[in-house]
Amino acid sequence: MAGLGDTFFFAVPKSHLWMVITTPSGADGTFIMVNVTTERGGGEGVCILDPNDYPSYIDRPSEVRYKDARQWKHTGPKGYDALLAAGSVIPQPPLPQATLAKVQDGCFGSVLFRHFDAVLPHLVNPLVADDIRWKIRRMAGIKV
Repeated sequence: MAGLGDTFFFAVPKSHLWMVITTPSGADGTFIMVNVTTERGGGEGVCILDPNDYPSYIDRPSEVRYKDARQWKHTGPKGYDALLAAGSVIPQPPLPQATLAKVQDGCFGSVLFRHFDAVLPHLVNPLVADDIRWKIRRMAGIKV
């Protein structure tokens, strides 16, 4: 079972590194994940990671691709647990806490996440959800 900050590859050629950025919740263990790819410009540029952020994998500037974010779950025939058991998911070392926070903070600069209120209750500290909602709405130009 993947948890907040865990990382993995899919067992396919040239898989990107995927990162779990929310705490799995509900009976099915639903979570949000994003991937990282080499930074080449032309992306959102919201969160650029360097080798110091995740030395287990990153060896050059790499961008978190929030536009590829996925909601996934642990249960079911296509869930994380089933794919892990089948060898289709390859776990990697978890993100350092500072890197996880950097990736989560990047959500608030991403166009995709500006209206993604469903993520907020699952962040590391759900007590700040109201403050985060306010910041997202302010960034999106919604009068608060």
